[in-house]
Amino acid sequence: HISPLAWAIESGSVKVAEAILDDLLTIRADRDRYYYGADELWTRHPDIVKKLQDEAPGLLVVLLEGLIWRSHRTSLGMRRVNYYVKHVLVKADGTFADALECVSGTGDPSLVSHPTVALLADCLWTGVVVRQFISSRMWNVFSLFIFIMSQEVLPTMNSPEEPAYDWLIFFGRMFTYTVGMGRLAAYHLYRIWVWCRNTMRRIIKEIDTDGNGEIDYEEMVEALQKFKETVQEEFKKAIKALREDGPGVDEAKKSIANREKNMYTVISFSLLLLLGVMLSHEPMFW
Repeated sequence: HISPLAWAIESGSVKVAEAILDDLLTIRADRDRYYYGADELWTRHPDIVKKLQDEAPGLLVVLLEGLIWRSHRTSLGMRRVNYYVKHVLVKADGTFADALECVSGTGDPSLVSHPTVALLADCLWTGVVVRQFISSRMWNVFSLFIFIMSQEVLPTMNSPEEPAYDWLIFFGRMFTYTVGMGRLAAYHLYRIWVWCRNTMRRIIKEIDTDGNGEIDYEEMVEALQKFKETVQEEFKKAIKALREDGPGVDEAKKSIANREKNMYTVISFSLLLLLGVMLSHEPMFW
């Protein structure tokens, strides 16, 4: 059966699609039960967020607003709010949904800072991501500690009467240059291998239009022409964004983006400055 919502989105009838979403995501009630169409929406359209991102990104705000219920009663100056984020968090089979990735792919700061998206990101961070993030970074922290001790701290404490310091410096630097850097090299080589197996193979299949397993001269010329057109389009988008970066741009969106960007710039500059100071004291450079 043809879905009226999918037909409206694909045909460009944004107003009709907005009305359908508003109707589906409005909570109603009678004497028997409450009616809310979020479950039916995701059952019929499990890729609704991806579809809206590709064909009607302006309707993502309507979808996210429909996942919020706000009480009309206030208590101590506050209102009760319910968020219905089950379908944007997990799929029907229990796997992780790609809704957050689709929202971030729009590049709209006001959309990323929407209360529904903020709650979804907080739930993922506090529930799953924070433990995995800390455990995945502990090895880097330990390697950094060994590097600082062997490069900066122990050499200043070294004395001819204490040969143990020389052994500690030796083992620390051997650990850094073999285990620490070896682990990073193995990790990046593995990523390169995975990229070659998946992405590079897909690119070669797209270039090989006749399917004979070889890339002919004409196919390579066509692929280079498409690459050139893609680069030109990206440059045009960048130039258009720079030209529109003036008083006409929404100041709220700019402030949301610049707030995090400024903090990231300060932290990155401080770390690079610290790294430069540490490298200036490296004996191998003198």
